[in-house]
Amino acid sequence: MKSLKFLAVLLLVSTKLLMAQMPLNFGSIGWKYFSNVVYTGPDDYNTGTSAGIVNWTSPLYNTFVPAGWDNSPSNILPLGYKAGSSSYAATVPFSSTAQIPYGSDATQKPLVTYYRKSIVVDIANGGHNLADYSSFNLKLKADDGAVVYFNGAEVYRVNLPSGVITNSTPVINPNINETNFWWPSSSISHNIPNGSFPLHPTINTITITVEIHQGANSTTTLPAYTTSSSDSFFDIELTGVVGPLTPAITRGPYLQLANDGTTANSRPSEITKQIRWTTNLAAVGVVKIWKSTDLPSTATVWTGVSTNDHIINITGLIPNTKYFYEIGVNNPAFTSLEVGPNNYFVTGPITAAQVKSKKTRIWVTGDAGYSQNGDVDYPNPGMPYAPTATNYNEVQSSVLTGFNNWMTANGNPQLDFWMLLGDNAYLNGTNSEYQNYFFNPFQGSKMMKQATIFSCPGNHDYYESRGSGLKNSIRNSIPYSYTNIYPGIGPSTDIVDANSRNYSFFEIFQNLEKGQSGGVPSNAKGYYSFNYGNIHFVSLDSYGSEGNVKLSETLASAQKSWLMADLTANDANPSIKWTVVIFHHPPYTKGSYDSDTRKELLDLANNLVPVFEAHKVDLVLNGHSHVYERSKQLKNLFGSPTFLPHANFNASTHNINSSSGKFDGSSDSCPYVTTSSNTASVNGIVYAIVGSSSTVQSSSTISSLSGHHAMPFKDYTNGGTMLLEIENNRLDAKFINELGNVGDQFTILKDVSTSSPITKLISPNELPIQTPDLQILPSPTWSGITNFTISGPTISSATPFSGASVPVSTPEVGPVYTIKDATGCLSQTYKFLFDGFCWPDITIKNTIDTPIYQQISSTGRITAKNLIRLGSNVMYRSRYAINLNHNGVSGPPLFEVQQSPLIPTRFQALIIPTILSTCPAIFVPPLSPTE
Repeated sequence: MKSLKFLAVLLLVSTKLLMAQMPLNFGSIGWKYFSNVVYTGPDDYNTGTSAGIVNWTSPLYNTFVPAGWDNSPSNILPLGYKAGSSSYAATVPFSSTAQIPYGSDATQKPLVTYYRKSIVVDIANGGHNLADYSSFNLKLKADDGAVVYFNGAEVYRVNLPSGVITNSTPVINPNINETNFWWPSSSISHNIPNGSFPLHPTINTITITVEIHQGANSTTTLPAYTTSSSDSFFDIELTGVVGPLTPAITRGPYLQLANDGTTANSRPSEITKQIRWTTNLAAVGVVKIWKSTDLPSTATVWTGVSTNDHIINITGLIPNTKYFYEIGVNNPAFTSLEVGPNNYFVTGPITAAQVKSKKTRIWVTGDAGYSQNGDVDYPNPGMPYAPTATNYNEVQSSVLTGFNNWMTANGNPQLDFWMLLGDNAYLNGTNSEYQNYFFNPFQGSKMMKQATIFSCPGNHDYYESRGSGLKNSIRNSIPYSYTNIYPGIGPSTDIVDANSRNYSFFEIFQNLEKGQSGGVPSNAKGYYSFNYGNIHFVSLDSYGSEGNVKLSETLASAQKSWLMADLTANDANPSIKWTVVIFHHPPYTKGSYDSDTRKELLDLANNLVPVFEAHKVDLVLNGHSHVYERSKQLKNLFGSPTFLPHANFNASTHNINSSSGKFDGSSDSCPYVTTSSNTASVNGIVYAIVGSSSTVQSSSTISSLSGHHAMPFKDYTNGGTMLLEIENNRLDAKFINELGNVGDQFTILKDVSTSSPITKLISPNELPIQTPDLQILPSPTWSGITNFTISGPTISSATPFSGASVPVSTPEVGPVYTIKDATGCLSQTYKFLFDGFCWPDITIKNTIDTPIYQQISSTGRITAKNLIRLGSNVMYRSRYAINLNHNGVSGPPLFEVQQSPLIPTRFQALIIPTILSTCPAIFVPPLSPTE
């Protein structure tokens, strides 16, 4: 068992000491504490009865027998110690007698101190018996962590890891109380149901015992059961609740895709939702929802069943609509548990117009729940596969703060999804680790309340089986599905059952295995796909096995067969423009792992990437490597089973182009441009690793600081997350680091230009806004781009403009005009032609330079002041008159037909009195050159 480095102060209350009545208020008197500087803690007590030997938390414990207990009736809370340099020196009201002794060496104070006290409920003066209380409200002030026991049973712990607590267990975060809360004005509250702890041998009595823990010793060479903490304190309040017990939220609410449908496409992701939360007591869950334009009194009520784990699927929602929601329980009448301005979601687009205008935003986090407590089964915290206790909370909290700061600075755009790339709760993916390292840190965030969560599993999400008998199995003859966690480091018997799905991950995140929101049904818990607007999401399981076969091992795996079927169907779906694939293990990395030396990663590159390239995959996102890395548009970076992608990478062969894709005006940063008709073998795929959402691998364990040849954009220093934005034919990705800055970004544009010019017709139908002297070109439909330049034969130099259109004065007919974005990366060409319909009186000043037949007709008069260039083919026809070679006030003639014996120019002018005012269709008489 690994020795955990923790400092704890254990606060004990003696059953033999002065009895206090409930309520127990802050500053109460009569506490006993263990004052002898013994690092192992208080000795056990032999009761001499059938109860035998009991420890210090038992109601039967006698503090007067074991040495080290201070039993003074005058001991008054708060108790602890402080130093002159302590931040609490001026704020903690310690008396001179409240200093808990810690020995002569301030750098080696005991890690744990113990307190005890017994209280009796007040049944006098109309009070209540203990049985009358439904629950008890505990308020705790403690530095730095605590475990509270009632009658020998644990009822609450804070800032301490799950599992067994010892005299060497440090707190999770030694700094949290110094800067955030608990003293002197605030406290932590917790509700304790009556009946959740044993009865005391004496009626109406509760023995309270508390242990307070500090941070690990700053001097790592000193024993793990010591601390150099400058201060420690403890105070407590306890009140009783009479009457029915109201359940309290312990997890959530969080949103998922509705998965109660049993057939394909039965729960469209755009207009269904699942709202989920847990409570400490079983009750009938209730969700009320109402449109943001309505009053809460109009809410639709959805009711679940009596349970602690509340899952309510909501259907029949209106697309592109904001809904508020309230969660509660029927107890037996409705009792609200949570409602507020942040409890809302926005449904997705359904119609083509809605899909085109919708910007879908997805928050991407990888390895987001990293535990700083190390691996309890291994003594070496420095191994590259196990976390250290140095900076877990700092990294996770700073990453969250950095993202929130960026969101605030950019107007808090609405998030639609929260995409998890696996390993969401270290180290073993247990339910308690999910609570401590995923839900607790993100519980109050808008992301959890508003963004729909979906996830792929990581390897640590399977490690829950380490607690089974597999640990004692013999390694020989164990199939490949049983994977050694730390190859070459851990015991050879430390294995995981990758065939099983009986793990917390698969209960907390329930996927769409029936294809309820589009995609081919997988009928498997580990992998699935769904559609949202014009996006197809595919979530794969890169660790789990089926019949002892993993995704990466062979083309014959069930998951790979499903993947090929799903992508084939998706390729044929005209409504889908984007395909995003997620799975935990990256095919290309030089971060925490070396993908050229790790077989499971090499297999992914050589066996799975070819499947992607045979279909229309645009983006692949991974975690696992605790860094950020990103490729350009890659293609064909795979080969035989022994092909090494990093060693064999060739930029000219494997990159579609040299651009960074950042689209920020920097050198060689044009966006990646693809087409919907091509597969990834032509378009290429962008690969990104977002594995630093709660920790960054230390430089000493980075596989190669120079990075992977195919992944040139990287951050091996800062943690971060990704914001993915998809609008119509544009995809933007930003890596937002823990500093709140955009550390990397790239843009993919799809179907943004045509190979030939777009024709703009000069038509009388546009009068009076547009005339031959003034035409308006629409801006290209490039999502998110509003600044352009235009150039052409009548424009001397590229002219900038912004907005949806640009005017062109007297455009030439036939030549090309070009509109580009402000960076010059994108371009679209146009040409002007007459449409042949009849004008009223018209003056033509437009130079005509095209062999395409141009007919200009008028029910009135035509005045020609234009040039007809060599090789053109033009007819003027009018009902009354055609004025050619018309002179201006001065100067040469304004009408001219260029002629050359080598390049024939065809021109004809006809007076046709029978032309009707409605002007019939284009008339094409035979023409000879220059008639």
